[in-house]
Amino acid sequence: MPGGRILLAHVFLAGAFGAAILAATAYWRDLACRDAVSIESCRAKTGQSPQEQKKFYIAAALVPPYMNENRTGREADIITAALGMGDRKPVAPERIQFIVEPFSRHWFSYQNDKRFAAVATVPGFLELEGYKSKYYIMYRNGIGSFASSDPIDLAHLRGKRVVTFPGASRVIPELGSLPKDFFALFVEREHQRDHSEMLIRGQVDAVIADAMIFAHYNGMVLGGRGPSPVFTDAFAPTCYVMVFRNAEYRDVFDSGLAKMIETGQLRRIDERYIQSSGLGPDIHYVGDDGAPKCPKQP
Repeated sequence: MPGGRILLAHVFLAGAFGAAILAATAYWRDLACRDAVSIESCRAKTGQSPQEQKKFYIAAALVPPYMNENRTGREADIITAALGMGDRKPVAPERIQFIVEPFSRHWFSYQNDKRFAAVATVPGFLELEGYKSKYYIMYRNGIGSFASSDPIDLAHLRGKRVVTFPGASRVIPELGSLPKDFFALFVEREHQRDHSEMLIRGQVDAVIADAMIFAHYNGMVLGGRGPSPVFTDAFAPTCYVMVFRNAEYRDVFDSGLAKMIETGQLRRIDERYIQSSGLGPDIHYVGDDGAPKCPKQP
């Protein structure tokens, strides 16, 4: 009965849509009265406890091992520690809630949804509403390939097939200045595991990515089998800031970050993730002073 099948399909779609709306409503309802005049009025509107109503929502990019789907990782550790160690109004870890999305999409989510208190992984040049922090994290973008054991640079990629992350042409100045016909193929794809799989299957000649992210996904895809791609640290470091809607929380973060740098905690977090990713000793993410190796503050 074609009519019956169509009716069932409509019922299924309506049910799925309704479930999605209910899930989204439940997820965000504690934000509905962040500015309410009293706990009682919040509880009346949301039915939630005061602890649930005080969540500190941060838009974050899904870039394992910096930020995993379960909201853990190198970047999560740094942000949580800095906010918790800050002066005046530190943010307790249990209040922090990362909302994880593909890289670059999280910028738009923050910009368009006032319920976010902050956004992570923002290039210093990118202008978003709010107050920029000091640089807190650095990415070592480079080129991964099987082409040679010798280091390669961007000139070697002329006429080649290349895959990279969304927004790479904006984040890496050298890419943005290239003529359109420089590459035989240039693809910006969200899921960076796909990058390693495409390289290993021979669908592209090179991957442009951060060293730690590239090593992370190569380990997942290869599983210790076969030769590993060679990574060249080919570009200037890309440094990122947080952006906060409230200047006071920006100051909390900056003061906590300064303490992490002074005590060596930032270096210890970075070294832990460098070791777990299997990177070589020549890849560093902080300088001799324990701070991100960034040219200047935004």
